Amino acid sequence: MLDKSLVWYASYGSNLCRDRFLCYIQGGTPQGSNAYECGCRDRTLPAEDKHLFIEHPLYFAGYSRRWGGGVAFIGSREDKHVNPKSSTLVRMYLIKQEQFGDVVAQENSVSFPVIIPWEQVVEEGKKDLIDSLYGRVVHLGEREGFPIFTFTTARKFEGYTAPSESYLKMLIKFPFDRDDIKSELESHILDKIEFYTDQGYDEAQAEELSVRDMGDAVVIGAELNKQHNPIIGWV
Repeated sequence: MLDKSLVWYASYGSNLCRDRFLCYIQGGTPQGSNAYECGCRDRTLPAEDKHLFIEHPLYFAGYSRRWGGGVAFIGSREDKHVNPKSSTLVRMYLIKQEQFGDVVAQENSVSFPVIIPWEQVVEEGKKDLIDSLYGRVVHLGEREGFPIFTFTTARKFEGYTAPSESYLKMLIKFPFDRDDIKSELESHILDKIEFYTDQGYDEAQAEELSVRDMGDAVVIGAELNKQHNPIIGWV
């Protein structure tokens, strides 16, 4: 019998790293971060975790005091400021509804509890709960009988901001298959080039803008990938 109190949290960015995410569950300071996370009220470990591609573009913008660089967000196909053709690899954690709310609270530096109107989010597809960077909760469907949720921003940004080196070094712990990551990175860059050519830029300009969007992350990631497990989450 399915436990109706469980939901999939579809993580991206730094929470792809299980050790980093568990700081939100059990408390602690993630490697490379300068912020201590208090943990959830219920510190039960995720019942399961697995990966999934979602049809939402990922981008970096704004500034994270935790990491000293750009913040990861997912957009929607309707967003005009990101490439609508991109997909994003997420790591899903099967956790309790209360824990998901507590993770949202910690990401937004607000007090417990964050009350989430689950049925309304499912019905409407998304719900803006907090006036903060990660104040929008999004429903992404269902997997194995459990609903999938994530959170992102409702804010609009003028441009992109590359993530920090410490953020990328933390992501080398992420253990997914190297071929999947290579394909995802290549696809993401090609999607960006196509996006800009559709906007009227010539191929050279489109390539330059695509590299700009990725920032120093591409260079850092390539160097780290020579020596460590593959990096993902920032593509």
